[in-house]
Amino acid sequence: SFKRPEYTPNPAGQLEPGFYAAEIIPIGKTHLKPINLAGISRPMSASNNWLGPQIEDSIFRGRPYLEEILHGRSDELALAVKGALRFARQAFYALGDESRFLTLVFALDGLAHPDKNLKGMDHRAYIAALTSHGNVLRFKVDLDRYNVLYSKVRNELVHKGKDFYELPYPSAKCCDDMLDYLKRVVTLIEELDLQEVRALRAQALHWLAQPEFASHVEQEKQKSK
Repeated sequence: SFKRPEYTPNPAGQLEPGFYAAEIIPIGKTHLKPINLAGISRPMSASNNWLGPQIEDSIFRGRPYLEEILHGRSDELALAVKGALRFARQAFYALGDESRFLTLVFALDGLAHPDKNLKGMDHRAYIAALTSHGNVLRFKVDLDRYNVLYSKVRNELVHKGKDFYELPYPSAKCCDDMLDYLKRVVTLIEELDLQEVRALRAQALHWLAQPEFASHVEQEKQKSK
């Protein structure tokens, strides 16, 4: 959680004095020999002495799917999920609230693969359709929140060069909400066993075509004019 950064363990490879190290051991016949690389990759950082997050239950939604990816699953969406996980990790160790939040925004867009022609409320509705898993009540809540995160936070940071201290939105809450959307898209991909981007898009558009979804999106468009 971005609300409790002290619970974030040190990234893999960090040694006690602050150095990072990796030992490369070539597999098979090659002219390369084993090599040890070490150095300070982040000269301005703090070392966290927390041993790791407290996990009450090791079984959680999405775990079987993530295990499949770990063991080599490589269909189109599995690779997208792997990329999103890398972005999420980067966000936790990034310096600056703005960098953390924007990294998660890019991660969500990269995972959800919205069509480049979707703009404004249509783009936000597409994301909310996926995060809500087709539940119209949840969709309304997600669309309202994501619209704020995108139009009043992301756009202010990107297009107006503002910092979080200039905005009335707590950075930790914004980052946690964006991370939660990422998690929910991953669990959706697992639940429906989706493998291709076109299948993910088709599912979102199917929900958005339903009367309750479509009428709410239209109402939000009218309110934003």
